Amino acid sequence: MNNYINAINQVAILALIMGVGSFAGKKNLINDELSRGLSNILTNIALPALVVSSFIISYSKELLGSMLEIFIISVIFHVAIILVSRFVLGKYNIDKQQIIKFMFIFPNGGAMGVPLIYGLYGQIGVLYLSIFLIPYQILFWTYGEGLFSHESSGIALKKYLNNPNIIAVVVGLFIFMLSIKVPFIIKQTLSDIGAVTMPLSMMIIGEKVASMKFKEIIFDKDVYFCSFMRLIIAPIIMFVIISFLNWTPLIKNICIAAEAIPTATVTVLFCEKYNYNTILASKCVLATHILSIITIPIMLLFLRFK
Repeated sequence: MNNYINAINQVAILALIMGVGSFAGKKNLINDELSRGLSNILTNIALPALVVSSFIISYSKELLGSMLEIFIISVIFHVAIILVSRFVLGKYNIDKQQIIKFMFIFPNGGAMGVPLIYGLYGQIGVLYLSIFLIPYQILFWTYGEGLFSHESSGIALKKYLNNPNIIAVVVGLFIFMLSIKVPFIIKQTLSDIGAVTMPLSMMIIGEKVASMKFKEIIFDKDVYFCSFMRLIIAPIIMFVIISFLNWTPLIKNICIAAEAIPTATVTVLFCEKYNYNTILASKCVLATHILSIITIPIMLLFLRFK
């Protein structure tokens, strides 16, 4: 029950910070240009710093084994969710199908997942999440963007390899595996920079939410379906998979939390870039982020392991 209360408190904190960002957006304290700049700082500096700092811990075979476990879970889950998406979304036309499929498979792992996991489980949670997101990132820039662009996987893979957060994982693994002694001043600098990830990411999301029209989503059944698939079905699929595995509750609960979060905001950018339905994507992004304030604690209560 304490973990459930912690989850409620953490989601409430994230929601309040999102509200501050939304207020700042409404008052034009954060405009589009500033939001883009802050997003660049988040994805290219703050998040990588947090990821690297999470790997600066003592090496142990047990920890390495846990990292391998969470990597395997991630691979199995992403194969499963892609198969489910093909089965469930076949009734939609290709435009809607690609959008909803992308939003179902790919949550907001960086901007929403990292702050949530960090708040619930600390640095060790970020470390495990970073490993979990490796298959996610590979699929994101290959299969995911390919849903919209239809470009070759080789071109998309180059984008993946140049991703600052993937580079951060590689650097972090290098430090961890070789037990490199990182000077305190470097470790603390990375930790302090990484600490801005949570408030910065939620304020950016809040600003984007402020620019969307809430009234437009109320009567759109596609929005409700997308939200249901992302916020309810995705974590349930994860729960079913890990129920058969005799691994630690910490790893299992991190996996559940990683899939209980709203859809990736970059969906809107992909739709805009490749001439898909940006209105539908924007509605779903807004709806999942608002509804997740309610659904995340519920999912973490009913789909938790002790």
